[in-house]
Amino acid sequence: GNTSNSGAFNVTAGTLTVNNGLTNASTGTMLISPGATLSTSGALTNNSNTSGGITVNGTLTETGNTQISNTGTITLSTGTFQDTGTGGVSNTGTITSSGTSTLAGGSGGTSNSGNLNVTAGTLSVTGSLTDTGTSQINISSAATLTSSGTITNTSGTITLTGGTLTETGAGGISNAGTFTSSGTSALTG
Repeated sequence: GNTSNSGAFNVTAGTLTVNNGLTNASTGTMLISPGATLSTSGALTNNSNTSGGITVNGTLTETGNTQISNTGTITLSTGTFQDTGTGGVSNTGTITSSGTSTLAGGSGGTSNSGNLNVTAGTLSVTGSLTDTGTSQINISSAATLTSSGTITNTSGTITLTGGTLTETGAGGISNAGTFTSSGTSALTG
């Protein structure tokens, strides 16, 4: 069967491997400490906004081919949040990066129809990044978002308030939504 958390689920050291799916329910909190790893082979779902939902300071990995689903809150302080399979990452909630962190969507990429906030440091996105619907990608002053894959904004809003957005691969940046810059910002496609 699958594992569901509605309490506190903390990985403070070493590696915890969860077989099958893992769901963080609306009242659950998950913490992956620096140097610790949480790995699940099935669908990873976060529905929690409680006390930050999921906080990743270590590594959180979904190894299967099912899309990671976030409708709650995920905070990356200095960690890695990744899908190593083909499912990718779907964010309809909020993902906030405040340090040197990695968001890896695997071959399925990352689809954002919620909020993706980079408030400090550098968030490195691997795979494609697609911003859809009424979504927002917000990059604060002195913060950086880099992507090795194509960045596509179909109808969302990308806002740079003194931050940096860089696509390091060959796909470039495509905007059909809204792009706003204030302050001293940088854009490299």
